[in-house]
Amino acid sequence: MLLMMQGHVLDALVSQSFIDVTVFPWSRWHALRGVTAPLFLMVSGVVHVFAAKRTADGHVREDILQRRMRWALTIIGVGYLMHFPANRLIDLPFIDAAAWPQFLSVNILHLTGAAMLILTVLLRRTTSVQHLGKVAALAAGAVLLVTPWASDLANAWWMPMPLAPYIGFTQWSMFPLAPFAAYLFLGVAVGSYLWSCTPERRTTMMAYGIPALGAAVVAVEYFVNMAIWKSSFHTDFFGSPASTTTFMSRVGVVLLVFGASYHLARWTRPLHHWYMMFGRRALYIYVIHIVMLWGTPWWDGIARSRYRALTLEQGLGVMALIMCATLGIVWAIDAFMRSSASEETKRRAKLAFYAVLVFLLALGTPLAWF
Repeated sequence: MLLMMQGHVLDALVSQSFIDVTVFPWSRWHALRGVTAPLFLMVSGVVHVFAAKRTADGHVREDILQRRMRWALTIIGVGYLMHFPANRLIDLPFIDAAAWPQFLSVNILHLTGAAMLILTVLLRRTTSVQHLGKVAALAAGAVLLVTPWASDLANAWWMPMPLAPYIGFTQWSMFPLAPFAAYLFLGVAVGSYLWSCTPERRTTMMAYGIPALGAAVVAVEYFVNMAIWKSSFHTDFFGSPASTTTFMSRVGVVLLVFGASYHLARWTRPLHHWYMMFGRRALYIYVIHIVMLWGTPWWDGIARSRYRALTLEQGLGVMALIMCATLGIVWAIDAFMRSSASEETKRRAKLAFYAVLVFLLALGTPLAWF
């Protein structure tokens, strides 16, 4: 989450004369940004395995499946709401046609929600954690197999506009299911293996086995990539986010981060409460920092008026402010939800938030009335 926030803020606010991703060290910073989404998706896949409680016959409980479905649809809805193209619902028929592709674009929220819907189907159809891991690994392989053709399919003239960004890369889609859903399914496969291990074996794998595997994957990808670059078969595809070699390198780095995070968690046990709290509120962190940066349909964020216009020092300062403010707001929300306030008080606070949102969608801000 910290990697995500700093990447979003610096990329949106700092002038490209200060950040040139074609030269070191910014080239490495840019590559690290590319690992953020795969890291989040693979962690999510691992977590879903341990969170999906199964009954005696091996099936996932129905209430858990329904909760997964509701959460997935909620995430997708939030993704669309953050790109709402009008100030009010009644203004939708009058917006410029050019605004629709951006509204229908697929960001990490849409991707996560759609991948969770597919994962929910897999959870429903599998009868054990081991079975889920095998099916998830096959699903990841299938996604990678179709990825080279997914973008052509997404950009076909007959493809419906709302569906195209989910399938492959389009002008307005940065996170299509092909290839990014493969990271989540691979995370499920890794989580299934870890679940099947004894606690001692799991400790050994997290401390040594997984990072060693990550290093091996990175090394293999490096030599494969070098061979491709020196061959006559090289195309721009092999350097794109859709390529299998890019997928390999990112998976390798994620596995290395898994191992590093395990050791960091052991060394910082007093901070576990904070890790868990912010982990539970990941959606809040994403939404709040994006709202601060880009604003909403009803008010502008700093990036809309200062897009790539700041110096590096100014950008770092704003980055620190946005990150601290985001984490502070999330802490306050979590503290309220865990406080001794009555359930009725918490319910009224939630209803008040929904009422404000409905008011804005129906009537907009006062400026929209004139």
